[in-house]
Amino acid sequence: MTAAKKPPPPWLDLSRPMSDKPRTANCPWCRAPVLTALVGNPCGLTVRADPVPLGLAAELQARLQGRFSYCLRLHPYLPPRLIRRSPEHIAAGRCTHLVVADHQCPAGTPAVPAAQPDTSDRLF
Repeated sequence: MTAAKKPPPPWLDLSRPMSDKPRTANCPWCRAPVLTALVGNPCGLTVRADPVPLGLAAELQARLQGRFSYCLRLHPYLPPRLIRRSPEHIAAGRCTHLVVADHQCPAGTPAVPAAQPDTSDRLF
């Protein structure tokens, strides 16, 4: 008997339409698991973030590498959101939410993304 596959956490939105709700995906270049969401008001930029929470030192290292950091806000009654950490947000002190950083592919990853499925018949 094989073990049943563990379902993803209930706070992840696995539907196709993009929103500010984080959902799991694979990086198109290195195929690593990432969180994907639209971040920012009003334009909503597509963000791919590593799903590993960062401490203060790791966030500082990521910022020094030129990567943005984000709050993964989890609330029991509201949908989760991925929100960019501005300098004011960082200066305000320790964040009570999970902090994640932009995804960075490992060295040696090809510059061309892996083949994607044909979605030309989709409207969105």
